[in-house]
Formats: sequence, C-alpha cells, structure tokens
Amino acid sequence: MRITFLLALTLASTSIATVTQAQEFQVFNQQVAQGPSIQDLLQPRNQLSDILGRSELDRQISRGEQAMEAEDYEEAERLFRDVLQKSPPNRHEIHTKLGEAILHQVTNQVTSPLPWLQNRAQRSTGDAISEFNSALELEPDYFSALAGLYKSYEHRGDFFRNRQNPDLDQAIEDYRQANDYLDAASQSFTNQNGRINFRLEGTDKNRITRKLNNALLRRAFMR
Repeated sequence: MRITFLLALTLASTSIATVTQAQEFQVFNQQVAQGPSIQDLLQPRNQLSDILGRSELDRQISRGEQAMEAEDYEEAERLFRDVLQKSPPNRHEIHTKLGEAILHQVTNQVTSPLPWLQNRAQRSTGDAISEFNSALELEPDYFSALAGLYKSYEHRGDFFRNRQNPDLDQAIEDYRQANDYLDAASQSFTNQNGRINFRLEGTDKNRITRKLNNALLRRAFMR
C-alpha cells in the first residue's frame, strides 16, 4: 500500500514538472516573438553611424576653415561645396563660408589688369551673392551673410566703375545695394551684441559713400 502511494506521488510530481516546463517554454517563445525588431537591434548601430558621419562632416568643415586661414580659397570653396551636398545641420553657416571663399578669390581677380580675369570676377561675385542670399533664406538676420553681401556688391560696383568701359549705372546700383546691406549688417550686429560696430558705421560706410558719390559725379560729367 505504501509503495503504491509513493509511486502515485512520484508520477504526480513528474506530471506537474512536465506541465511547468511546458508553460515556461511557451512563455519563452512568446518573449522571443515579442522581442525587439531588426530595426530596434540596428538602432544603436545607426546612431553610431550618424555620430561618425557628423564627426567626418565637422572635420571637413574644419579643413575648409584651415584652407581659408592658409589663403587657399579654391580648396576652401571645394570643401564647403562638398559639405553642402551632405545636408549639414547648419547650412546657413556653410553657405556663408562658401560665399566668403568665393569672394576672397574675387578680390584678387578684380584688381587684375587682364580683362578675362575681370570678367571671371564678375561671374564669381554673382556666385558669392547667391550663397549669401541662400544663407539669409535660412537665417534672415545672419550678420556674416549680410556683411558678405555688402562686400560683394561693393566689389561688383568697383568692377563696373573701374573697367575700361565703365558701366556707371550698374556701379551706382551696386554701391546703393552695398550701402543698404551695410546698414542691415550694422543693425544685425547691434541687435546681437547690444552695441554699435564703429567700423561699419564709420570707415566702411564712408568708403562706400565716397565710391557712390564718385560714380554719380562721373556719370553727371559724361552726360
């Protein structure tokens, strides 16, 4: 009788253990089925790729800035154009840096006595203006872009005023544009810094006004 009871107890324990194992296995399968998706598993890797991509972008921007400091403006232009192809988060800053790289090349070309180089400078000035305007579309009160525009229009005014067959009407228009953007840059600087930029209000303002008056006077005598 006792042996029979022990045998029954053993069979019952085995049955309970089997049921428990089956339930645990079922729970395990459910956990696997409800586990992270492939996208979830790849998310850390994607985040790492984004970080590495931004790091490479930052390095390329830094190389462009170093090229500017070394006065290698063509290399700086190439690097900043490449950065813009990669959709950087600070596009208005890169457009401005690219415009500055182009404008520095224009400065060297405008003073050249070679007509073909002067014509190239005229086209390049248009490219610089386009980049500064792209920056202002993204950040309308961006001081560096406004300053770049007044310098660009001043350079283009110089080109039309000083070439062998001057276009004084265009020069006057460009100097007026330069004057307007200089005022906007000065106001932007004051808004951001709480003080006046005396170089903009003084030296630069006087220089552009003097050039504008000179072009107006020459046009009056030519008519």
